[in-house]
Amino acid sequence: MNYVKNGKIGVVITAYKETAAQVLKAIDSVRGQDHFGENFEIVVAFDRDAADTWFLEGLLEGNKVRAFYKSHSGVAATRNFGVEKLGDVEYIWCLDADTFLLFDDVLSKFVKALETAPERDYAYGRILIERGESQYLAVSRPFSELALGQQMFIPFAALIRADKWVGQDESFPVLVDYEMWLEMYERNGSRGVLVPMVVLANRIDEHSLSDVSVVSREEREKALEGIKEKHKKICPRIKNPLPDHES
Repeated sequence: MNYVKNGKIGVVITAYKETAAQVLKAIDSVRGQDHFGENFEIVVAFDRDAADTWFLEGLLEGNKVRAFYKSHSGVAATRNFGVEKLGDVEYIWCLDADTFLLFDDVLSKFVKALETAPERDYAYGRILIERGESQYLAVSRPFSELALGQQMFIPFAALIRADKWVGQDESFPVLVDYEMWLEMYERNGSRGVLVPMVVLANRIDEHSLSDVSVVSREEREKALEGIKEKHKKICPRIKNPLPDHES
């Protein structure tokens, strides 16, 4: 990936065991954007073997989507791998294959938000979580340096300036989004701007790469302790990093 101030958005869709219908729904939600055209590049990064996705090859080619494979790598490594495969872009948007954009003007509104706030390095919105019969909004609040060190409030529904992308720490099995926002702040002083709208739906099931239920509670707590140690300058006390939903 190379940063070029050309207005182009590089979209990386990460997939694990999602069905063809889920992957295509994610792709279609991007292709349906009013900002779509020459200003888009779509890469699908599979955390599985190419032989397991033979049924998708023709469909991806028909949608002018490039696919790459990095088997059994985890969500952070798969996202990093997908971003590496992008060409010349100004912005990056990462989308898990179990999610899809809800409206056709999401990305154009996010580009406008960053154009309006040039001092901000990313724009983020709200996510609707669907797990079985349950639905709730992931916590999302206006950016605050103080809050960033205490609580995860920035969902991974964000348009990021490509020159500010720092990658995700592949040593953590979970909470990699939170860790990346902390790393961006420590390394670049990166701050975000909230776009106050629900921008995507995340339907979590047994196929999802983003489903933290595949990680044990012990691993989750260990990851949190590791993040607190790595970023101890700005998060000495994390009391409740991942509340379930907005209050």
